[in-house]
Amino acid sequence: MQKLPADDPLKTQEEYNHGQKSTFRAHEGTCGRRKKSWCIPKPSASYQQLIENMSYACNLVNCSAVQSEAAGACYYPNSLINHAAFAMNLYYQNAGANTWNCDFNNSAVIALTDPSYGACNFQCRTF
Repeated sequence: MQKLPADDPLKTQEEYNHGQKSTFRAHEGTCGRRKKSWCIPKPSASYQQLIENMSYACNLVNCSAVQSEAAGACYYPNSLINHAAFAMNLYYQNAGANTWNCDFNNSAVIALTDPSYGACNFQCRTF
């Protein structure tokens, strides 16, 4: 994943996975300026891996923000990669934000750039 320029927090980063465009915005998010991390799918993660990762995470954390249009700001864009990224990160954060909490059978990566977009804020921990 390319690192976004720090001087333009509104630039978007696009990742493609099985024809699904995922747009992540770089901004400070809700964690302030301290060093922070998030867990997101690797661009090489397969459709099946994303399904399994989301199923695993959502059995352990509340994924309602991506499970229905009425539930919240993270439903759109309605794509598997965006929903899986939100669910995987939520699991990672709630499990302690350790490197092993962001493995998902080697289909995830720890990001140092906030993947939040629009009104959808990805939870984060500072270190």
